[in-house]
Amino acid sequence: MNRIENEAQPVLTALIAGKELTLDATKQLTIAKWVTLKTIIGDQDHLETTAISASECEQFFATAMPLDNWQIFIGLYDGTEWNARFDHFPYVLNASQQPSHDRRYNTQSTAICFGRVFVLSCSSIFPMLFEIEGMERLWPPTAGTVTLSTPTINDGNALAAAKIIEEVVGVAASRNTAVPKK
Repeated sequence: MNRIENEAQPVLTALIAGKELTLDATKQLTIAKWVTLKTIIGDQDHLETTAISASECEQFFATAMPLDNWQIFIGLYDGTEWNARFDHFPYVLNASQQPSHDRRYNTQSTAICFGRVFVLSCSSIFPMLFEIEGMERLWPPTAGTVTLSTPTINDGNALAAAKIIEEVVGVAASRNTAVPKK
């Protein structure tokens, strides 16, 4: 875990300060690993709403790589409501068709915002691949570099991005529980 933190620190420090930054494949992976780590730690902090299985946690800690069933996005934030914020949204999707899973919830989205950086992780036991307007996908990797220079996330669209699973699969808002940490 310390290695992931130490590798991510220089890249994240520049982004937090609002510096324009071009992320090559190595930097994208570095941030994706850090987001995965923070998402797992936050998810496991509230066992009643955890959505990341024990086997997923074990796999990440064994390989230090984001998982195949995850998507991770990044954008620059310009606002006040989301500064230094962590919101975790667990969901139950297709409970009647749920494959083996050791958690009550089987899908999650987690938004982490600090300084000018807004990152979002989404994972599910069901295959999903989508894009988010105004955000760059870091995982699964895309070809080429990502340049972050203009804020695309603001107070008006941050919550919509954080709850993207609801838009993608049409989940009713009553099926999730936000666990904000400020």
